[in-house]
Amino acid sequence: MKVGIVGITENDYIRGVERYTLELTRYLAKLYPDSTFYLLRGAWQMYYKELSRLENVRVFTVENLENSKLHRHFFTAFKLFNFLREKNIEIDIIHYNNTLPIIRKTPIPSVITIHDIAEFFVPEKYSNIQRLYRRQMLRISVKNVDKIITVSKFSANSIISKLSICGEKVIPIYLGIEHFYRKIDLCFISKKPQKYDYLLYWSVIERSKGVIETIKAFNLVNKKYPDLKLIIIGKKGNAFYDFIKLVKSNNNIKHLDYVDDNELARYIRHAKAILFPSKHEGFGFPPLEAFVLNNNIITSNNTSLGEITSKFAIQVNPTNIQGLCKAIENLLEHPLTFNEKEKKEILSQFSWKNTAKKTFEVYKSLLGGK
Repeated sequence: MKVGIVGITENDYIRGVERYTLELTRYLAKLYPDSTFYLLRGAWQMYYKELSRLENVRVFTVENLENSKLHRHFFTAFKLFNFLREKNIEIDIIHYNNTLPIIRKTPIPSVITIHDIAEFFVPEKYSNIQRLYRRQMLRISVKNVDKIITVSKFSANSIISKLSICGEKVIPIYLGIEHFYRKIDLCFISKKPQKYDYLLYWSVIERSKGVIETIKAFNLVNKKYPDLKLIIIGKKGNAFYDFIKLVKSNNNIKHLDYVDDNELARYIRHAKAILFPSKHEGFGFPPLEAFVLNNNIITSNNTSLGEITSKFAIQVNPTNIQGLCKAIENLLEHPLTFNEKEKKEILSQFSWKNTAKKTFEVYKSLLGGK
């Protein structure tokens, strides 16, 4: 089988969608050595180059593609198949790995992965024009592909409901977690990164991610635990202006723009609790990544997080500051415990190997079981 994978996104660093493309392609290539996978990327997406080391993966850079939404979407809508012909890339099936405009029925079987449809649920994430565009783009794209993969049952139900799609067309496939502990240096993370006790939050600083609510709840907790710190790790997003004002108002809040994977793992390992009260997620990597190294996690009781973390996290209403404050205080006083067998059983649901196997079955179903 020859599979085309469209991995083009705006980010020059790895977030959830880029992680999905990296790990899915990696595991597909390892599990199905008789198949060939052709990955399309933008010149700024250097993190995909490592996949070139796999014998049955071909990574193609789309030359002269500018990193703007207009150019990325125009390429996908109008130039993609011309590019494949120019490069003599013959494929049996095309997989769009995130939400992109597909304005006409594709000439070969096609799959799209929709990670979430936040444009229907989180109005503050987009401007009015962006929201209208994304909603219309989704409605058109889902009609022009053969199958839709999404990353949780919550997301599947949302897509079926909001986009009026037949349930048989939408397939929920959980993502994996192996990427997080694959490169961890156990000796390095055994050393506490700070002398003081702290709570940890990490994600892009966006309104929908619950960072503002996290700070407000921490300010209440800090009155009872004045020596406790809050460490926030995350790059600038649409909540950064309000975020900075709140950070400056409390010296016990520390912000780090970026840390590498091992440093992040060390912060997770030694935190008193991990906080991730996001208002909307299609899947939600942070709580799962945290659970690999830490038992004490507080996250949201809604969207996919209520589904994904039901067996291991304390769940709260992400907009209820008092409720979040109380959950933090309860967890500080009564930490959770899991034995190794329990953790292994919970995490076994989230395997990139399973993600790849189930995705390949979708491909086969569209190609008559080939």
